[in-house]
Amino acid sequence: MLIFRARYERDMASMRAENARLSRDLDAARTELDAVQAAAKTAANAAPRRDTPAAEVGERLIEGGHPHPASTPRRGCGTCRLLADRLAALQVSHEADTRELHDLRQGAGS
Repeated sequence: MLIFRARYERDMASMRAENARLSRDLDAARTELDAVQAAAKTAANAAPRRDTPAAEVGERLIEGGHPHPASTPRRGCGTCRLLADRLAALQVSHEADTRELHDLRQGAGS
């Protein structure tokens, strides 16, 4: 296949321009990556190191509460009780939905 020299030169100029644009984009991305890595390193160096998890030390993890080793809510914690009830209801609903989906798939496969 023969092409005219003018078309060849035009195509090559277009490719060189695209190559230059991609090179600039690559350089910008590398600069941005270096900045993000430097910021992450600075943040990691600034954060205090912990050898012991906060739950073992007994620090306050959330406002108004302490970590509790038991998986059940503490007595007298109304919000905890409400959340536990809501979680139980959602689990029952999820199990029912899963059974229904399974039944539908079994029916579709038959």
